[in-house]
Amino acid sequence: MFSRRGAVRVFPAKHRQMGGFLLEAALVLLITGVLTVSAFEIHSAMRKRQDSAAAKNLLRAVDAAIRAFVMRENRLPCPSAPGSPVETWVSRAAGCSALVGDVPFVTLGLDMPQFAGWSFKYGISPALGSGGDSSLVQKAMQASTAAGSTAQIYVAGRDAQQIFTNCGAVALNPAYGLMWQPQLGPGLTPVPDLCLRENAEETMGMLAVGSLEFLGWLHAGQGR
Repeated sequence: MFSRRGAVRVFPAKHRQMGGFLLEAALVLLITGVLTVSAFEIHSAMRKRQDSAAAKNLLRAVDAAIRAFVMRENRLPCPSAPGSPVETWVSRAAGCSALVGDVPFVTLGLDMPQFAGWSFKYGISPALGSGGDSSLVQKAMQASTAAGSTAQIYVAGRDAQQIFTNCGAVALNPAYGLMWQPQLGPGLTPVPDLCLRENAEETMGMLAVGSLEFLGWLHAGQGR
């Protein structure tokens, strides 16, 4: 009598083929999943860079339009109310009714940007948004000597890790400033409306023109 102890069980060839097929199928699914995730991450990174570059180009175009407006009107354009493309200018005596808001694209002669899910903010110094008979140069001089304050449009600077906390400090009160950022979703805490900021991830960015820089531009004959 032969003992069955230590005997090797041999599966039929059909079973071995089925096992090999399942293993190959699992490997294919795993590789496909990895490639899909990688492709999505690459696409998302490329899209973010494209959006960032387009937003920066738009801010530069808006800045050029603002300077052209200054040359025509001898004043800075006012910000627009949220959702409006037209500035909040009241009169020469009263000035602007709002010092921070949206970019007044129509007032600047620009087309409305096609950036779904993004917002573009614009703010100006109280001195430069005020009414009265003072010249633009006089108002710019007043803005350049004003003490730093979070009560008016201000630059927070760059802080990728503490970007919201960083809005508590004033790095600069500009003559005017522009900012782009994603529109905040439900449950997210907004940062102060007067705070201009950017981060290293380039999911938000800004363009600020200091009061002294603006005053020098006016004195150079580029504005009035």
